[in-house]
Amino acid sequence: MEGWTIQHWAFLLLLIGFVIKVPSVPVHTWLPDAHVEAPTAGSVILAGVLLKMGTYGFMKLGFPLFPDATHAFTPVLMTLAVVSIVYGACLALVQTDIKKIIAYSSISHLGYVMLGLASLDLIGIQGAVIQMVSHGLTAAGLFMMIGMIYERCHTRELADYGGLASLLPVYSVFFAIMTLAAVGLPTTSGFTGEFLVLLGAFTSSVKSPLDRGYTLKTAIEHLRSRTKVPLLTGLPQMERMRKLVKGVGDDVEKGTATLLDGVEPHAYAHPFEPAQKKPKRAN
Repeated sequence: MEGWTIQHWAFLLLLIGFVIKVPSVPVHTWLPDAHVEAPTAGSVILAGVLLKMGTYGFMKLGFPLFPDATHAFTPVLMTLAVVSIVYGACLALVQTDIKKIIAYSSISHLGYVMLGLASLDLIGIQGAVIQMVSHGLTAAGLFMMIGMIYERCHTRELADYGGLASLLPVYSVFFAIMTLAAVGLPTTSGFTGEFLVLLGAFTSSVKSPLDRGYTLKTAIEHLRSRTKVPLLTGLPQMERMRKLVKGVGDDVEKGTATLLDGVEPHAYAHPFEPAQKKPKRAN
């Protein structure tokens, strides 16, 4: 902490508050309990709007107000983001409560948002914005659909819902669309956001002050070699969809392209492009 200024301390205080709000590992434990205890409307508002307050705070308050401290803390933020992506997906994979599965996968998806913002790259930030919009649509939609069947069956255990496709075919198609969007299937919003985030993160110039050779690529490769887990957050969602709506047919393929965000993301990315371009020099 030698050489820290008031800017570093102020950013640290904001970082603590925003990281809890996102949430990122290791201060993520409040989110699953909040979703389980909340009614359907509360879970929809929490997933669709309130979780984005932390990432929006970083983007609009933390980074612009404290630029020097931002460069000092970005390696820490990127490390927390990568850990949240992997750890959240692993926790979601072993859950049996449907709401907890979505809650833990939200930690993983918001890790992508933090990764894109901390890359300090235009493409990464655009991907983070698209990912925020995508998660707000998919997570809120999944919580609404889970609330529909919970009001009728009063249980959230996966084992109690096998074979819904034969009883609720239309419901199963929409549930599959939301799940595939959360997985990140191409032509959906999840793919657009995560692809841009990873593209911006891997081309980021952020390096650790402790090791000049540290980059995001080496951090992810080291983490993957240690955990032996692929960095795919779609695994829990695909397993949930398979158990919940086993038997969905070709209608899923017809509906996956309906999310406008995945096909035409410029509506969200364009406002974050540079406002002015450098004038061309006259010959």
